[in-house]
Amino acid sequence: MISYLRRVFVESWLGRVCAIVIFLAFIGWGVGDVLGYMGTETDIVAKVGQQRITSADLAQSLQGEMPTIAKQMGVTDPAQVPAAMRQQIAYQVLQRLIGQAELQEAARKLKVTVPDSAVRDEVFSLPYFKGANGQFDRNILNARLRERDIPEQRFLTMIRDDLTSRTELQPIGQAASVSDTLTKRLSDFGLQTRTIDLIRIPFAEQTTPAAPDDAVLRRYYANHLNDFRTAELRHARVVVLSPATVADTISIDEKDLKRVYDEESDRYHVPETRDVQVVTMQDEAQARAVADVWTKGGDWSAVQAAAKGGASVEMPGARPSAIPSESLSKAVFAAPMNEIQGPFKSEGGWVVLRVTKITPPKDTPFDIAKKEILQQYRDAKGPSVVGERSRQLQDAMAGNGLDAIPTDIGAAAAAGTLDAQGNTQDAPQHRSLRPANCVMPLCSRSLHRRKARSRT
Repeated sequence: MISYLRRVFVESWLGRVCAIVIFLAFIGWGVGDVLGYMGTETDIVAKVGQQRITSADLAQSLQGEMPTIAKQMGVTDPAQVPAAMRQQIAYQVLQRLIGQAELQEAARKLKVTVPDSAVRDEVFSLPYFKGANGQFDRNILNARLRERDIPEQRFLTMIRDDLTSRTELQPIGQAASVSDTLTKRLSDFGLQTRTIDLIRIPFAEQTTPAAPDDAVLRRYYANHLNDFRTAELRHARVVVLSPATVADTISIDEKDLKRVYDEESDRYHVPETRDVQVVTMQDEAQARAVADVWTKGGDWSAVQAAAKGGASVEMPGARPSAIPSESLSKAVFAAPMNEIQGPFKSEGGWVVLRVTKITPPKDTPFDIAKKEILQQYRDAKGPSVVGERSRQLQDAMAGNGLDAIPTDIGAAAAAGTLDAQGNTQDAPQHRSLRPANCVMPLCSRSLHRRKARSRT
């Protein structure tokens, strides 16, 4: 039987044809599976229209958020953040990415595009990439990107997306207005007046009432028993351990303070800023007409009306790096205050401007700024330090009571006489100074539980 099957299916043409058909069928099924798999998006976390959020985008955004969140929680390693909290943080980051994707999708539908020149100007204006001379430094840009492990192309995409979002959101914010109904209510509340009738009763001229008899005194006593009773008072010794008490014991290296100071240089080294009103026209004659209206005392509304064919903008708090035109930037920061300048030719057309306010530069030295930086670090670190040191306090009190409180953990001891409502003996109407973050009840319960276990 085996010999017969071999002759029919192996050594004959019929067998060879069957083998080829089976072989081609297997190939067809395999290619179909591969093509079907290639057609699916297995690496997409979320889709908003044509926008795609990949797992790599989510992972990179989450990786950038974790060090900051770990620092706020008081841990040095992001791996120490609990898994449940990491999942919640991932959801929040994903929601933010979805919101950004919605803005990008809206920009695509509205055909909003950001040119490469705008991206370049934005990168050049960022203070993080400027050298000692105040100019953009390519080496600093590369170093910053290497520190944060961000590819240059992804960084430029982030800048472009941010400019696109601002292009969509800024007109919405600038167009917001208060309704007439709310304005009227606020006006009526601020301008309302009241008329009162006042009667003055001179008590010195009133007849002195007769002395009450015993029955009246007994009735008064029965109706005002609380006036003749004293609440139970107890003397207590309290230990307070809170972020405020441990703040002075938290320290940070001088080099770390200097690093934060250097990273936030734009916060502590603010250049001169100016509030300026700028009108740009394409024709010199039109620009001179606008300048004439302005010079003759026209207000900003009148100037804007005269500049209908051009562009009129107000730039509050403008810095030299924030003005896209170099010639315009030089003219703004060379102009005296409240004097009409122009018209003069710039890259965008004929310009007429007026500087309305000049804010001098402000430079905060490191010796002053480090106090603020240290206080911010202590405020962020305090809650986690309290949790660690509360265990040290409990261990010390379990052995030797309140007399063995360590002096280096930031605990503050207090003693006083109080009633059940926390009032003092000398001034019952005044509340005692009892901090809200006091952990004394926790320490006491822990101590009682330990003693109870030792007795059993």
